[in-house]
Amino acid sequence: MTDILLIIIAAVILLISGPGQGFLFVIALLIVCAALLYVGFWITVILIAIIVENFNFEKLLLILFGLLPIVVIAALVLWVCDHIKKRIHKSQVLKIKK
Repeated sequence: MTDILLIIIAAVILLISGPGQGFLFVIALLIVCAALLYVGFWITVILIAIIVENFNFEKLLLILFGLLPIVVIAALVLWVCDHIKKRIHKSQVLKIKK
């Protein structure tokens, strides 16, 4: 439920700020990226489309393809961090066994 609230907050910030506002827009994009990773890509897109009053398909596509590289990079960073965490845990387990 918290993830859906994050999406709603991000969509409202996106609507209020628009791309010209800079800092608020970047914060909203980061919230949307986090929600995309947790909730799922298409569920997030559908929720944002429902929240946006004036449903503009071109604007949605622009946001969608603009966020896609950011989401991919965030997923790669999370994967690398998880891989490093597993390596560290494995090395600590080996030290304890010795």
